[in-house]
Formats: sequence, structure tokens, C-alpha cells
Amino acid sequence: MAKTTLTPEQAAQGVQAFFGRSPEHVVEPLHRSVEALNWLGALFQCIETANADGGAQNTALIQALSGLGAYVAADYQVSIIGNPADELQACIEAARARGEA
Repeated sequence: MAKTTLTPEQAAQGVQAFFGRSPEHVVEPLHRSVEALNWLGALFQCIETANADGGAQNTALIQALSGLGAYVAADYQVSIIGNPADELQACIEAARARGEA
């Protein structure tokens, strides 16, 4: 198979043609996902530390941190409902049906 090298401009045009949006908009949901997972990971580490230390005071801290984690998860969920990610998946499936992918 011959190796094809595209310029960044050609690659961006290909993404635009395939997905109907710019490369930045294609990867935007990934950036939000990474950010949400980083926040949740940090919260879980704090909960783990508070749990290891024990004590009644830490029980309140664990409850507060878990509430914050639930908020982060819910906020992320709301931000991606009906998001372009759903549309992008539909574009990929349509391209596969046409034999383009």
C-alpha cells in the first residue's frame, strides 16, 4: 500500500468534508471528557485519603467530596447530551454505510 502524506491543511479539509465540522470541533468532546475524568480522579484520591485517616470529621469531608463528584459527573453528562459527539457518530456510521470508512 502506498504511503500518503497530507499537509495539515489537506487533513483539516478532509476532516471538514467527512464530519462536516472543523478538527477543533471534532476533538472538543474529548477535551471535556479528559477534564471531567481528571476532576473525578482527584476527588477519588481525596476521598481515599480522608477515608484512610478515619474519624467523624472525615466522614463529613467524604460526604462533601462525593457530592462534589456527583455534581461534576452530572455537569459533564448535561454538557454532552445532544452534543456534537452524537452527531459525529452518526456521520461515521453514514460514511461506513456509503463505503467511505
